[in-house]
Amino acid sequence: MTFNFDHIVSRFGTNSAKWDGMAQSLGSDMIALSVADMDVPAPPAVVDKVCEMARHGIYGYTDPFPTYYEAVRQWMDQAYQWKVERDWIVYCPRIIQAVSVLIQKCTEAGDRVLIHSPVYQPVAKAVTLNDRVLTESPLHLVNGRYEIDFADMEQRMREGVKMVLLISPHNPVGRVWTREELERIGRLCIEYDALIVSDDIHADFIHQGHEHTVIAKLSEEIAERSVICTSPGKTFNLASLEIANIIIPNRDLRERFKQGLLQAGIHNPTFFFRTCARSSLYLV
Repeated sequence: MTFNFDHIVSRFGTNSAKWDGMAQSLGSDMIALSVADMDVPAPPAVVDKVCEMARHGIYGYTDPFPTYYEAVRQWMDQAYQWKVERDWIVYCPRIIQAVSVLIQKCTEAGDRVLIHSPVYQPVAKAVTLNDRVLTESPLHLVNGRYEIDFADMEQRMREGVKMVLLISPHNPVGRVWTREELERIGRLCIEYDALIVSDDIHADFIHQGHEHTVIAKLSEEIAERSVICTSPGKTFNLASLEIANIIIPNRDLRERFKQGLLQAGIHNPTFFFRTCARSSLYLV
């Protein structure tokens, strides 16, 4: 199947956060380079299903059903060779909401949470807004490529880091972490007893010659302290359908996260959520 990525679709007048927000403050003759949503249509399979569902005419409360779990499991298996159990998958509208809930339920006020800076700012803000201490381990630019300073990271871990917020691939520097780098992160988190929360939302945007590795598949010991956050939102330009797949192998962590979602009033997905699940089965 071929797509015309040069076809221009105007988003002005659609309540676009990216384009209409810019037009209100700076004028419509500017080019929006802010919000990370694309200006190309979603895949035809998704668009067709959305239209079909819209014509149904009743937009009532919706629950995740088997097609959703099967779509996530198939995608993770075929794309990353990671076999995920159905029970591990928890629905959440957005990854940033999941990160906040995990911070609230798995750490205490005043605990240290580590990021590799520079980092996607909403992730960093989730730490400080929840009264945790943001601990930055800066990435180093080495021969045109950003790398983790593992000596610095370990020093920060010694200070009592309780959670590592891993952005994999990294946003904004674009690094695809190698298996060796992820193994070193995993070893540090085991040694210093820190939880790994990995935001893998850009995992499907990998250039030829690179391979995305889900950190939780490296070992059972790492998986037991890992939370993997994925979403079709970036891959298929479906951000406003609000669907994120939070994959948690550890039962205790999973139950704490579920409780946090309930406490925040997060339960039913949007009506068009199941559209994405059904369509994704054809896109796998």
